Amino acid sequence: MREILICTFLFSVFFVKAQVSQSQSLKKVVPIPIDSLDKYFDEISQVDYIFHGMGMSMAVENAEEAKANIAMLIPKSIEWTDCESIGKMYFLLADGRLLNTDLYHEGKCKFLIFLNENNKPAFGAELNERGQNLIEQVLSMRKTANPETNEPNKN
Repeated sequence: MREILICTFLFSVFFVKAQVSQSQSLKKVVPIPIDSLDKYFDEISQVDYIFHGMGMSMAVENAEEAKANIAMLIPKSIEWTDCESIGKMYFLLADGRLLNTDLYHEGKCKFLIFLNENNKPAFGAELNERGQNLIEQVLSMRKTANPETNEPNKN
C-alpha cells in the first residue's frame, strides 16, 4: 500500500511539473484590434525590416508603400512554442510613435507579434499572401548571398 501511495505522489508531482513547464513554454496573444490597424494605416509614414543574423535590412520610406505593408496584416490570435524571431518590423507613425514587432517566418511559425512598451508580446497578426511572398523574396536573397561578404550575388 505504501508503494502505491508513493507512486501516486510521484506521478502527481511529475504531472503537475509537466503542466507548469508546458504552460510556461506556450505563449499566446490576442489579435491586433482592427480599429488599431485602421488608425495605423492612416498614420503610417515608414516601415523598417531588420533581419537577425543576415546583415540585411530594408526600409519602406514611401507613405503609400508603407500603407501597403499595413494592409498586408491580418489580425489573428497567435499561440506558439519553440519559435524564433527572424527579425523585426518597425512601423513609424506620423506622430513619431514607433510600433515594434517580432517577425517569425520559419516552418509553422509565420506571424508577427506586436510588442508593448515593455517589449512584451501584446497582439498578433499574420501576413497575407503578398506579405508572405515579400518575406520569402528577402530570405531567398540571403540564401544566394556570397558567404564571404553576406551580400547578394550579382550574377
